[in-house]
Amino acid sequence: MLARERRESFASILSISEPINPAILSQTAKRFVQSVTKTTATKDMLEYQDCFSGKHGVDVISDITGISNRHICIILGRALDAQGFFYDVTWMHRFRDSPNELYKFEETKPDDTNDSLLSDKLPTGVFVPLAACYSATCVKGRCYSPTCPKKANKLKNENTVMIPDIRSSAPAPPEPAAADYWSCTVPPEVLASMTAKEITRQEVIFELIVTEQEFVKDLENTIKFIIHPLKESDIIDIEKREEFVNQVFSNIVEIYTLNSKLLKKLLSRQKEELVVDRIGDIFVNISNEIYPYVEYGGQQAFAKSVLDEERLTNTELVRFLKECEKIPVFRKLPIESFLARPTTRLGRYPLLLKPVMEKAAENHPDRILIPQALTGFKAVLTNINIEAGKAENILKLGRLNKQIFGPTDQTACLNLLEEGRQIIRDGKLMMRKNNETEVMVFLFDHLLLVTKQKDNGYKIIRHPIPLEFLSIHADTASLTTADSTKTFPITFVHPGRFGGTFILHAGTQSDRDSWVEAIQKQAQLITDRKRKFEMIYLVDEYFPRTNPVNCSLVYLNQLFIGTDDGLYIGAEDAYGVLPRIEVNDGGMSNIMSAQTERFTKVIDIENIIQIDVIPKIDMLLLLAGKTLAAYPLRSLLQLASGNALEEKLRPRKIGEQVKFFKQGVCNNLTVVCTVKSSSTSTLVKILEPVGLGVSKHNGKIGRLFKAKNQSLRQEFDVPGESRSLHFLSSNICVASMRGFELVEFESLKTQGKSKLLNLALLDMSDPNLDILNQKRDRVLKPISIFKVKNNQYLLCYNEFGIFIDEKGRRIKPSWIVYWNGNPVQFCMAYPYILAYDPSFIEIRHIETSLVQQIIRTHNLRGLTSENGLLHCVMDCPNNPEYQLLFRLKQHSE
Repeated sequence: MLARERRESFASILSISEPINPAILSQTAKRFVQSVTKTTATKDMLEYQDCFSGKHGVDVISDITGISNRHICIILGRALDAQGFFYDVTWMHRFRDSPNELYKFEETKPDDTNDSLLSDKLPTGVFVPLAACYSATCVKGRCYSPTCPKKANKLKNENTVMIPDIRSSAPAPPEPAAADYWSCTVPPEVLASMTAKEITRQEVIFELIVTEQEFVKDLENTIKFIIHPLKESDIIDIEKREEFVNQVFSNIVEIYTLNSKLLKKLLSRQKEELVVDRIGDIFVNISNEIYPYVEYGGQQAFAKSVLDEERLTNTELVRFLKECEKIPVFRKLPIESFLARPTTRLGRYPLLLKPVMEKAAENHPDRILIPQALTGFKAVLTNINIEAGKAENILKLGRLNKQIFGPTDQTACLNLLEEGRQIIRDGKLMMRKNNETEVMVFLFDHLLLVTKQKDNGYKIIRHPIPLEFLSIHADTASLTTADSTKTFPITFVHPGRFGGTFILHAGTQSDRDSWVEAIQKQAQLITDRKRKFEMIYLVDEYFPRTNPVNCSLVYLNQLFIGTDDGLYIGAEDAYGVLPRIEVNDGGMSNIMSAQTERFTKVIDIENIIQIDVIPKIDMLLLLAGKTLAAYPLRSLLQLASGNALEEKLRPRKIGEQVKFFKQGVCNNLTVVCTVKSSSTSTLVKILEPVGLGVSKHNGKIGRLFKAKNQSLRQEFDVPGESRSLHFLSSNICVASMRGFELVEFESLKTQGKSKLLNLALLDMSDPNLDILNQKRDRVLKPISIFKVKNNQYLLCYNEFGIFIDEKGRRIKPSWIVYWNGNPVQFCMAYPYILAYDPSFIEIRHIETSLVQQIIRTHNLRGLTSENGLLHCVMDCPNNPEYQLLFRLKQHSE
């Protein structure tokens, strides 16, 4: 059984193939710190982080040494804690084999790492009972040494081994004196008149008062023998003396005053009569005044950190504290024991008051008063745990901020010192590639970080994974290694150009389950908190993938969808597409089959790429293949409603060899730009729609377009292949491989064209724009430009986004967003910018550049972003043979 447990323990997969000699304390200590599982546990209603129980510690020592005798393991553990390797969280006693006793390792300093803990900070020495015989001529059963371990006293199977105990740094507690019991302080006739239940109640009350006296005396001695000398002597430099005392001892004087008042009331009640009738009223009153404990408990972690830092450089302080331990009233206990005394004492009150209440008579006042007091104590203890947890978290983040290193672009996104940052979980997992590698994994409240421990800290080995991007998979299966060790894999999926898929292995099923639960819970929390948009399904399982949806728009509550085999029209409302409703002969409503009646195919033409409407002249623009044509909207809507047309539907051809077109307002005029593009140049033609609409043309199209102002150029060209075109207030901006080319609408001056005046979009003399000229692994592609506000423009490239002003100079130099994905399209829904990667939509806040939401997709294509509509299409999650058309609804809508 023990061997099986050892195989399943985490230590068994740490690739620690070197055998150790358990008698060498440094070797045992190193294996011990690697094997112990640290957790968060509660003792006396106080929460302690990164600790382990005494029972778990003994289990680990037994596992390391192979010794089943737990007494021997306890003694070996005490040999480790005697050198300060770990400590009891209350600083009250030595290492014990108990699930209720908690221990912590001495924290490393901000500039230390765990490797330093595993070297110069390890205990040293030899644990003689486990050492080999010192005689070079020793033969089993025949050795002159009377203490030879190979003789009768066998360690591994004898429970009666005589092993010298390790002397404690604190003396063993003395046998209780007679006066330590209430029953020894009252006449026998009083005891004879009482029930056993009441005697027990009085013993607890007596213990509460006696321990309160001890607690108040400890506080008084701390103030008298430690705080006052530190304030009045030169042990601490005068410049920081007051600050040091305030940080280490906080408001301990205020707590001393509070508990002195409590003790005075308890002693007064005790003197009134031999049998104390009630104490609930005293504690109800005091429970309303114990708020100073919250401040003290929240500062304890900082106090220990400040004290440890000062000890490193102040030998006089170290000497002073050692001398204090020799003072009889301190009982050879370290200062940490007395610093922890207030919070541990507060945690004892509920444990002592509860039996006082339970042993009282049914109608006794304490049965009502003590629960009221307990409510106050528990509320304060809860607040202490919260504040202490925050403090521990801040200190740990401070250490990690100095210990974690890697490429600048990876460390810059950690923001470990940001207010509210949290460490959710950390621990060691295994990465199996060419060989087994131990990795240190940190789960923060905003991302997951995989590192490898080095001499100088933790090296980032994978790009930090924002939790919005992370998905994990872990089935119930386990893997068996070559050495028959079981591991439990977790698959991590990080989409985007910084990501990938990798597998880490936990040592036990429970460890894997804990990691999966923690990651999924925090990721869901982030998703729920940051959700800014929701997906509204428009069409689900209607259009097969063999008929790709390429474009869409909404006009007069009708949804127009362009596909590879034609144009479809169907009804649309705020929550999705409505199926057609018909009335049957019996007068009953009948919802027709969504698969057959949802849409009407109004134009049978192949490869529709783009559609748009010009409502003023009742016109639909449709680009199919490379031919741009115009259709009367009124006629199309008649077809969609099932009505026959008076005459054949005849489109008007507008242009050929058109790659894409763009309708918009520039210089206060509605224009349509058609773009003909090749790998070397782009020709843009500007057209102005004309006509008075269907009311005067009776459904006929009439004269649709004319060239804008025949006295001016009606077309212009820019070098390179164009990818998008954007209308600014009085200019047209074309995104090509050369960058963003700017054209003035009236004069058609184009940047870089020799016959025309130069009108630059970007002022490349601005050193803040040097980022555009930096060498990179792939070609930098300009994609979109958006006017934000106050003549600020957001330029979106395939790798990053930056702000410029109307003069083409970069503004907000510290503001830059590196897209996590490989976006091919962008949309703006202020104050958010949406980047479309085929596998997800990345939504960021324009002002902060922070990721607000990630929407997972598969084979995503953006359809339209005009007039506030954000339509997209992707493969249907439930049936990949079909497409899902949806729109993004902003929560403020």
